[in-house]
Amino acid sequence: MIFDLKLIIKEICAISAEKYVEIVNLIINYRKDDMMMYESKLYKMFKKHLTQNSERVAIIINDVQTTYKELFERINAWKNFFESVGVNKGDRLIISTDHRLEFIASWLSLWSIGAIPIPMEPVARAPELTRAIEAGKPHLICSENREHLNALPKNSEIFNCNLQPSWVIAKINTDNDIDSGKDSAFFAYTSGTTGAPKCVIYDIEGTVAILESLIKAFKLTPEDVFMTPLNPSLPSVIFTAILPSLAAGSTLVLLDEPIPRRALKVMAQTGTTVFFAVPYFYRLMNETMSVKAVQRFEHLRLCVSTSAFLDNHTFNEFYKYTGVPIRSIFCSSEAFYCTFYGGDDIEILRKSCGTTLEGVKIKVADKEDNEVPLLTEGQILVSGTHKSKGYFCRPELEEKVFKNGWVHTGDLGYLDEEGYLYITGRISHTINVGGHLVNPQEVESILISYPGISEAMILGEKDPMIGERVIAKVVLKEGAEIEEKEVIEFCKKMLLKYKVPERIEIVESLPKSRYGKIRRM
Repeated sequence: MIFDLKLIIKEICAISAEKYVEIVNLIINYRKDDMMMYESKLYKMFKKHLTQNSERVAIIINDVQTTYKELFERINAWKNFFESVGVNKGDRLIISTDHRLEFIASWLSLWSIGAIPIPMEPVARAPELTRAIEAGKPHLICSENREHLNALPKNSEIFNCNLQPSWVIAKINTDNDIDSGKDSAFFAYTSGTTGAPKCVIYDIEGTVAILESLIKAFKLTPEDVFMTPLNPSLPSVIFTAILPSLAAGSTLVLLDEPIPRRALKVMAQTGTTVFFAVPYFYRLMNETMSVKAVQRFEHLRLCVSTSAFLDNHTFNEFYKYTGVPIRSIFCSSEAFYCTFYGGDDIEILRKSCGTTLEGVKIKVADKEDNEVPLLTEGQILVSGTHKSKGYFCRPELEEKVFKNGWVHTGDLGYLDEEGYLYITGRISHTINVGGHLVNPQEVESILISYPGISEAMILGEKDPMIGERVIAKVVLKEGAEIEEKEVIEFCKKMLLKYKVPERIEIVESLPKSRYGKIRRM
């Protein structure tokens, strides 16, 4: 909740000035003690490097170096700003920017306060932000996208921020304040696999467990140089690269744009030891290396991939060019990172995403949630320390995904005799576009709001580069006519770029079940 604590005390307590000062100081000291207890759980993971390794390079962006000391100063500057506009522990804030340094500094400043960041891509159009506001019910919006002004509720209060004067920073005033949940650390906004857009809740203990297990699995040290070319606002980038790197005291290398040729050049220049990208970007790198030969990266010891299926061809080509295998991690929006393999068996690396990370439990089950025998395909269920706390204000969706202490991921796979997990497909009809999950129902709801369209069905079309492309089939209202280009432009105004159909086919009817439900082929 955002409020002016001093004003409330002064209004309620018609007491002497001396007594007023005494009460305020007591509350401030209590709040400081509360923050220290919070920091010992999560923010302290970063603070020790921010203060003890202050002269070491924390981040490199386009050849510009930022030391841990300079990062700490930027974090404190954002912390002071957020506190000046009334941000408190437990408040929820949407952060929407691709400005690498500011994203990281503002995120960690919120953790230093005890507030809850909700990352969102800045390219999102205003309607997408409207859905995110409904899902996360944030107290504050912090965005580089001026278009987001159009999505703010009418009673929002706009602030000026000297740290980023052009940004949209607004407090959303509401009488319906909802508790964020005990010890919540961050919300992951997603349209995901179970219907409407929603926020997945992760608490402090779970977040610490995720980061500690990845640091241990990756064997990260202050001597590592950890690079990712991807945008920082993506949860997979935040938790695979940005936070583990800084929590381990490593040097984080980021690019302002995800260009494969530049990524390869920077990897060599910086002596990158650990690299993270999604399968789509690895394919682009392979294409680049096939045209122009590159020197072997002598410092590179670990390459990691997640968020989408890594095919054998991409694995083989990258290994041929670099001599370093890509290691796949199995993850879920509701349980984050679950597996890893740190060994050198190429066949295991090529086909499996490894065994469970510390604290994670996995079982493969049939439709009745009964565990199936080894080497038998079934739905992958996840439990343990990495499991999220559920969906924010969406109990009806929780019932479908969180059952008897297990997250039902919607992914299909099997376990072998040694505990290695193999992914074989998905139960749901979610479309995976270069690591981005697209919920067909969300896109369909936009299409049927277009004049002249009565029904719509979204499908994923296989693509060798990005995994799948979004394709739409629509049924028109009687006598109606549409222009494909105009419909696509309409979708671009309402959806993120990767959710927009690349092709729209007009059909007479859509296949349906006997209950009238669309049957996706």
